[in-house]
Amino acid sequence: MKAKLQLDAKSIQAFLLTNVEKIGLAVVALLGLFIVYRAISGVERYSRPPEQLQQEVRRGEQAIKDTPLKVELTPPDYPSLAQKSRVPIKDAQYATPIAWDPPLWSKRKLRENPPVFAVSQLCGTGELGAVSMSNAQATGGPRENSSASQLQRWVVITGIVPLKKQEEAYDEALKRSVYYDSKNDYPQYLDYQVQRLEVPGPGEATNLDWSKAKTFTFKKEKNAVTSRWASKTDEVVAADNIDSSLTFPLAPLVGRQWGKSATHPDIPMLDRSQIKSPGGPGRAGGRVGASAAPAPMSEPGFTPASRENGSATGSRENASRQPSPYDDEPDSSAPANEPAKDSGAEKAAGPAALGVRLLRYFDFSVEPGKYYVYRVRLALANPNYIPKSASSGASSENKLKESYLKDPALAHARFSETDWSEPSPVISTPTDARLLALAANAVKGTADILVAKWSRPGFEAFHEFTVVRGQIANFADSTFTHAQKRYKVNYYSNAIAVDYRGGEKLSHRGNSLTAPGEVLLMEADGSLSVRSEADDKGAIEQLKAAEAHSATSPAAGKAAVAPAGATPRKGLETLVPPSADPKKKAPKAK
Repeated sequence: MKAKLQLDAKSIQAFLLTNVEKIGLAVVALLGLFIVYRAISGVERYSRPPEQLQQEVRRGEQAIKDTPLKVELTPPDYPSLAQKSRVPIKDAQYATPIAWDPPLWSKRKLRENPPVFAVSQLCGTGELGAVSMSNAQATGGPRENSSASQLQRWVVITGIVPLKKQEEAYDEALKRSVYYDSKNDYPQYLDYQVQRLEVPGPGEATNLDWSKAKTFTFKKEKNAVTSRWASKTDEVVAADNIDSSLTFPLAPLVGRQWGKSATHPDIPMLDRSQIKSPGGPGRAGGRVGASAAPAPMSEPGFTPASRENGSATGSRENASRQPSPYDDEPDSSAPANEPAKDSGAEKAAGPAALGVRLLRYFDFSVEPGKYYVYRVRLALANPNYIPKSASSGASSENKLKESYLKDPALAHARFSETDWSEPSPVISTPTDARLLALAANAVKGTADILVAKWSRPGFEAFHEFTVVRGQIANFADSTFTHAQKRYKVNYYSNAIAVDYRGGEKLSHRGNSLTAPGEVLLMEADGSLSVRSEADDKGAIEQLKAAEAHSATSPAAGKAAVAPAGATPRKGLETLVPPSADPKKKAPKAK
């Protein structure tokens, strides 16, 4: 019997496994036969006879013989080739991405002077007030531990010193140089100069001629002023924003506290509950956010500078405690720019503007009713300064050397000056007298005003007057009682009551409500101002409350009643105690 062909999967699989070698051999044989066939059938025969080939060869040989030989031999330009051989080879063209023999330390540059940045955003305010002066200064006497109030007029100038930006510039210029000393190579503000220029009016100041300006030096003026004060005043700005070489201390005011004029609009004030006096004007400068100066960086071949006095904590030639380069008078208040301490007793709590210091300057030499413009120039310690003693006989180790400087002349200057700042806005100074609106009566055609006048002893005398349109608000020979003493006061404001409005009833239903009075004044300088009863109410109450407090003090007696009116007259302002004898004239106060 014949075997029956089965086509199931197992039968096909068994067949392939049994005959796989035969199938492969058959495929190879067929492929070989196909290749042989293609080789035999694809040969192209040459159809030309040998005679024709020989003729073509002879024609080519004749063409070669008939072609003329034209060969121009130019010798090489050997001088040019020799000149090229003298050109230096640029290593950059053959440089490899990875150095074959890298140095152990990166190559450092020579030291340069870092750029210095001027103070910015100057602003200012003119003020008047009583300051507690030492008794010897206020009265000329030799008594100690006593004080007396005295009238002072000033302009306070504030600005922003970009300490963080200045530190970054120092780091960029010095930190990767051949020599770096972290105890000296940071901004150390030594002093600054202030220029004041008087301008004719309150408008925008243009074409300023600074050659006519008066120049002040901060530390010299600060020492002269603060030595006359009876006491120190708590700082109203966070210690992180205070530097004793930039920030003028606050005067000890009598009867009021310092407000926003004591700081810059971009630097916040402390809350009254946060003001703590550490016995001085605040912590000195130092690096932003640093608790102590880090150790100097060193590397093989370069050693950080030691201190000239052998100490490891001082600065080069004790630069932070040196006299100012602008004068020969040392700072009597506090050492400047010492590294910041993280002591809770010395650091006032409260908000602080990050990375800036407050520049604050008081000008106590201003005159009443005038207009001024200011500008400031800072002086910083030169980080590349080398004292002559160090360059002549000092040891070559642990010192800043001229060989580390890009220019040896950088070692000669003790300080670096910034550019002058942009001018401040025009700042006006107050006069001794001020006018406040009490009420207006349109029916009677009058207005009631209160004139307050500062006295030399440092209190404000005040009295109420009635004026009409066009009247000059100058009133003489009024009597004012302060702390059991009677004074004769001349209330001269030199202002004219131009117009007024208000005082009419707001309703016809029988109530007594009236519209607040407003008085239009022409000031002594020709400018116009409006005093409002509603706006001046708080200031009037404050004046009366202060005087009531002085009247109830143990030394105060029964207050005298001021006269109902006073006769306007011309003359100089005077404030003198009345004579005991009414027939004798009281001497005028000097």
